[in-house]
Amino acid sequence: MVNPMVQVLAAWAGALGFSILFNLRGKKLFWVSLGGLLVWAAYDRLHLIFDSDYVCCFGAAAILQIYAECMARRQKTPVTVFLVAAMIPMIPGGPLYHTMEAALRQEWKVFADQGLSTLLFTLGIAGGVLCVTAVFSLIRRGLSGFPATRCSAGQH
Repeated sequence: MVNPMVQVLAAWAGALGFSILFNLRGKKLFWVSLGGLLVWAAYDRLHLIFDSDYVCCFGAAAILQIYAECMARRQKTPVTVFLVAAMIPMIPGGPLYHTMEAALRQEWKVFADQGLSTLLFTLGIAGGVLCVTAVFSLIRRGLSGFPATRCSAGQH
């Protein structure tokens, strides 16, 4: 098992590298790479509470999405700028590689097991992001002054 501090620093470096690749500069480069550090630290700390990789992945993705939403408003930048590069440490590259390797070797049982695990991990990422996005969307609608009757059926 690799030291958690080394893992968090590697996540920061990975997010930093992709931030540079995506041509981010200045403060955005700092804040996005900090998001990569945050998401991996959250994932690691959630493992102290939950046994499931998928639950931890969901929670870490949700925490990163909250961070991205807040930073996007603070920096007046689209949310995806803060989300995409910072999410890089969570991408299940190794499991995806092993899934494809099993398929090429025609080891269908390993392929199915590894593929299901990879799929659940990616669904955890997507679920965490979608839940927080939905909540922020509802909050924005509520703050923008939509009257409650606007959504009522049959009223024009």
